Amino acid sequence: MKKVFHITLAVLLGIFVSGVLTSGSIVPANMIAPPARADGCGNPECDCNGWGWGCPAPNCNCQFVTGICDAVQNKYHPDTRSHVTEEIHQMENWIVTDWMQGYLLPSMMAMTEELTTVAMHQVMTIGTFFDARMELQTQRLLQELQAQSYKDYHPSEGVCVFATNVRSLAMSDRKIALNKNILSSRALSRHLGIKNDAGAEGVKTDLGEEFTSSVDNTTYRNGRLRQFQDEYCNPRNNNGKLKFICGNSGAGASDDYRIEHDIDFVDIFAAAKTMNFDFLRTADETSPEEKKYLEDYLALSKNLYGHQVPYRSAKSSFDVPSDFFTNPDAYETQPYSNFLNLRSLLAKRSVVENSFHAQTALKSRGDPEVSYYMNSLLSELGIDGDQISAMLQGAPSYYAQMEILTKKIYQNPRFYVDLYDKPANVNRKQVAMKAIGLMQNWDTFEATMRVEMLSSVLLELEMVEAQNAIQGGQ
Repeated sequence: MKKVFHITLAVLLGIFVSGVLTSGSIVPANMIAPPARADGCGNPECDCNGWGWGCPAPNCNCQFVTGICDAVQNKYHPDTRSHVTEEIHQMENWIVTDWMQGYLLPSMMAMTEELTTVAMHQVMTIGTFFDARMELQTQRLLQELQAQSYKDYHPSEGVCVFATNVRSLAMSDRKIALNKNILSSRALSRHLGIKNDAGAEGVKTDLGEEFTSSVDNTTYRNGRLRQFQDEYCNPRNNNGKLKFICGNSGAGASDDYRIEHDIDFVDIFAAAKTMNFDFLRTADETSPEEKKYLEDYLALSKNLYGHQVPYRSAKSSFDVPSDFFTNPDAYETQPYSNFLNLRSLLAKRSVVENSFHAQTALKSRGDPEVSYYMNSLLSELGIDGDQISAMLQGAPSYYAQMEILTKKIYQNPRFYVDLYDKPANVNRKQVAMKAIGLMQNWDTFEATMRVEMLSSVLLELEMVEAQNAIQGGQ
C-alpha cells in the first residue's frame, strides 16, 4: 500500500505542476510591472498587485482594465526568462533526481518485482493445478487400463472347462491311428492265414475242430467253436435245445455277463462310449476285465467280417511253376489265378472292415489324464458313478471326449449362467467352441471319405460281372 501511495502522489504532483506552468499562475510579483488600473477615486495607479484583488488604498475600488499591465514589458523579459529557465531546470532536476529516481523508479521497480513475484507464484500455483490434473488423469487412465487388463486377462471357470477337458485329445487321436492299424493287420493276418494265427490252416483250425500244437503235436479243443461253447453259449436258446451244444456240462457261459457277447453288436460296440482295451499296454499291465472285453470284441468282429475264413489253395499247388507267360489263355486254370482272386476279395473286404476298425479306434481307451475332470463334469449332470465308469472306463476315448465337448457340456445349465461373464471370456469361449467345431468337422470329413470308399467298393462289386464279361471276351 505504501508503494501505491507514493506512485499516486507522484502522479498527482506531476498533474498539478503541469497545470500551474500552463496557466502561468506562478509569476513573481517583483518581476511584473503593475498594470494600469482605474479606481473609483480617480487614482489611475491604484496598486491592486497587478490584478485588482483587494486594493490597499482606502476608498479605492480597483477595476480590471485592459492596458499595459496586461503583458510583461520588454525590459523584464531577460530576468523572467532566466528565472523561468532556472525554475524549469530545478523542476527537471527535482523530477529526474528526487521524484523519478527517489520515488517513482524505486516504487515502480518494487511494484514490478512484487507483481512479478505474485504473478509467478500465481502461475506456479496454476501450473501445479495443471500438473495435478494431468497426474490424476494419467493415474485414472492407468487404473482403468489395469482394471480392464484384470478383467480381460482373468479367465473364468467356464473357459477352463474347455481347456481342461480338451487335454490329452491329441494323444487319444494318435492312439486312433495306432489301434486302427493293429486291428486291420490282425484281420488281414486271419484272412490270409498268417502262421501262428488260429485260422492259418483254414476253416477247421479257425473253428477249433482240429487244432494241433506246433510245439508238441498235441491236439487241443480250441478255436471259435470252443470259445462259443464255453464263453458265450446260452443254453436257453433254440427252445432250450442249445444246452446240448454248450460247454461246461451244458451250462454254457461261465460268466452270465458275457452271454452272447460274440454277437451283441449294441453292448460291445454301438452303445459303448469307451471300449475297454488299450494296445499300448503290455499283458501284465492289462486287467482280466480288459482281456475279456478284447476277446468279446474280436469274436464279434470275426462273426461280422469273415465268419468263415476263405478257402486257400493247398501249399503243394504253388510248387508247380506257372506257365502263364507261355500260355496266357490258361490263366483261369492256374492256381495263381485263384490266389489273386482271393487277394482281390480280401482287398475289398479290408475296405469294409476299415470303417469298423476306424470306429473301434475312435472308441478305444484314450489317455487317463483327463478322466478326473470329465468325471466331475458328468457328475454335475446328475450321472451316477457306475454310469460314468462304464462311459469313461478310467481313460475316456476320443469319441467320449468329443461327445462331452460337443454335447454334454451344453446340457449343463451352469454353462449358460457362465455366459454372463466378461466380454473377453465370452469371446474365448466362442473361439474354443469354433476350434472344437473344426475338429468335429474334420471327423465328419473322414467319416464321409470312408463312406465314399464303401460306395466305390459297392459299385465295383456291382460291375464285377460286366467287367469279367468284357475281360473274358464274351
